Amino acid sequence: MPSKHSKVPLQNKAIFLDRDGIINEDTGYPHQISDIHFLPNLWATLHHLKKQHYKLIIVTNQSGIGRGIFSETNYQTLSNWLKQQFIMHHVPLTAIYHCPHVPKQNCNCRKPKPGMILNAAKQHHISLKHSWIIGDKESDIIAGINANIPQQIRLVSNPNVPSKASHLISSLSEITQIITQ
Repeated sequence: MPSKHSKVPLQNKAIFLDRDGIINEDTGYPHQISDIHFLPNLWATLHHLKKQHYKLIIVTNQSGIGRGIFSETNYQTLSNWLKQQFIMHHVPLTAIYHCPHVPKQNCNCRKPKPGMILNAAKQHHISLKHSWIIGDKESDIIAGINANIPQQIRLVSNPNVPSKASHLISSLSEITQIITQ
């Protein structure tokens, strides 16, 4: 039994964001700064989420590394640039997690498996039941479900697409009406 003086880490809430298709346009293995085109309404949406006291964490499959399309060094250079962009827009990221593996490697980190989310939750004291996942692919949504995140948002171009997500949106700006506390 813990003493009344022992410190129990506070449980934070987080927004787990896919990268390609949510932060930036998915142009097919983007790995250079020139490949990054931020989605409309990104910064306003992220400001709204920060005001709600959510930690912002990117969880991204980057099989271009495992396929030899780009190197881990290329990926890290781009990630460092992204972190700076978030700071410049006054919405600093808590962390970026990535899976460099190709699907056939059957790792625990590649979405739809929940490894990246579970690692982030442990390292940053995240309460998954008070968190959200936002992605553009069903594998993002399933990863959230597999990590026991009860609320998921999927950005889709076709609102009739089958999905297990609790919310389907066609624009990032819709997030501000869904996540209100």
